[in-house]
Amino acid sequence: MKWPTRDVYESIGHPFQSGTKLQALLPDQFPKNSQEITYAFQTAPNQDQGLYFQHFPTDKTIRTTLTEVDAELRPIHTLPPNVQTLSADPRSDEDIVHKFPFRAEVVMPEKPDSLYSLLTELVEKDGSVSDSIVQIYYIPGKVIHAEMSTDKAVYTAGDELQLKITNHGPTNLTHHGRMYDLEIKKGDNWKVLNKKAVTYMTLEGYAPITVGSYSQNIKLPDNLQPGTYRIVKSVGADLTNYGTTLSVAFEVQ
Repeated sequence: MKWPTRDVYESIGHPFQSGTKLQALLPDQFPKNSQEITYAFQTAPNQDQGLYFQHFPTDKTIRTTLTEVDAELRPIHTLPPNVQTLSADPRSDEDIVHKFPFRAEVVMPEKPDSLYSLLTELVEKDGSVSDSIVQIYYIPGKVIHAEMSTDKAVYTAGDELQLKITNHGPTNLTHHGRMYDLEIKKGDNWKVLNKKAVTYMTLEGYAPITVGSYSQNIKLPDNLQPGTYRIVKSVGADLTNYGTTLSVAFEVQ
């Protein structure tokens, strides 16, 4: 999920600001370029989120405001925004000497399948806002909108099959590398074939599928008899304990 940054500011009802003054306070390894596009980060409930700073602004305050928004990024006012203010450097002298950054953070709510804007502002002594940076966070829910497909409908034994998983979002998916089950249809039921021969696990291991597509090539066994088969893969909604299986059927002649 991504939006033009100016559109994000307009949707949340805040004047557009470049973020350059706040970026100058970030750790050196952080990018300092003005961002034209704002992406949504996925986060777990109760997780701390916010910008890291290497320097605290002189005679200024850092304010963070977390607000639930709808799919158009318009504020939802069922709950008051979570506002946190830092008026002094929260680090100890030792942390400052060792150049440890600090974070202007908020705790993400427990509400699943929800979207939030996190506005970090630089507030002057007179209460005016001289700069800001906006971020978008999505807390995944038990939502999986995905499908599997193959490059053909009919194969012969020994063919290479191209499997594609399309994730329509908004939740990122997780899966275990290239692992899958191959099943054959027997009457009204499906029977798993020899897993040792047709189920594979590579060093890719636990892998994410963001919104978009993921493909893998599968070599069909040479000894497959004509019939109806299907590929089955387990996927999960990232940062949740929810999962399901996806499948796609094809013919072998």
